[in-house]
Amino acid sequence: MLQLLLKIFIIVSTFILLLIVAILITAWWLGAFTPVQVIATERGPYFIVTLLEPDSPDHLSSQIDRVHSYLALQGEHPGLPLGLFYQDPLTMPRNALEASGGWFINDSTAVDTPYTMLNINKQLVALTVIKINRVVAPLKIYPILKAWMERNGYQPAPDQLTLEIYHSGDSTEIQIPIKKIQ
Repeated sequence: MLQLLLKIFIIVSTFILLLIVAILITAWWLGAFTPVQVIATERGPYFIVTLLEPDSPDHLSSQIDRVHSYLALQGEHPGLPLGLFYQDPLTMPRNALEASGGWFINDSTAVDTPYTMLNINKQLVALTVIKINRVVAPLKIYPILKAWMERNGYQPAPDQLTLEIYHSGDSTEIQIPIKKIQ
């Protein structure tokens, strides 16, 4: 009986150890252990084509695909895909945010409804670029950005869009417009 219990213990322990290793490897692969560096810098101006009506951040991928298909039909060659967040992602829960997916383009162009062309002027942003899966990025990066702003005397600029720019190779760039606290 003791040998049977010992075998069961060894099997269960091995399973638990393998599960923990699999979880750690997955977290590493998604970028959970990648260090984050934040800087204040100016970015823009940008031309972005996106959908006119924002939606849930859960629909960013399908929106990005939809805008890309539209631009391809128009003969446009877009730059990078991105998510635009219309409220402050540092203070609002992700499920309460409104967002839309879009693409950078080189020049201003006329677009048809339900699309819109945004012109974002040059602005001061808190910027980070990190090799991390875009699904994991908000969970890791936004708390670090918030702490960095508090430490360095910045706050999010009111009525500005936060940009999540999706580079190839699972790199995510986040730009939050900021202003110095008076």
